[in-house]
Amino acid sequence: MKKVQQIAAVALVCAACSAPRLAAPTQSQADAVAGRFPGVTLAQLELGKRTYVGECQTCHKLYKPAALSESEWNEIVPEMVVKANKKAGKVVVDPQQQEAIVRYLVAARTQP
Repeated sequence: MKKVQQIAAVALVCAACSAPRLAAPTQSQADAVAGRFPGVTLAQLELGKRTYVGECQTCHKLYKPAALSESEWNEIVPEMVVKANKKAGKVVVDPQQQEAIVRYLVAARTQP
């Protein structure tokens, strides 16, 4: 039993080290991208983060939002959603979630 606990502890440490720490979106970030995304809300950015963390890392590591430009996120996210849905054989990320992911990643590129 002790060996299982040690293995679990090592796995948790490795998982914590491999994923970037993603801060919760803020209202100031929502305000900052409102010109590009009319009607964006903090709740939508929160949905985007939840979906990004919950779905995207099932296939690959998560990237920090600042790692890519806005145009790169706008190109890559839709491509990845198609792949994820095809791989799952069902819709795991719907159009509303896809839009929320893009908006979250673009908003999170800026500091709160």
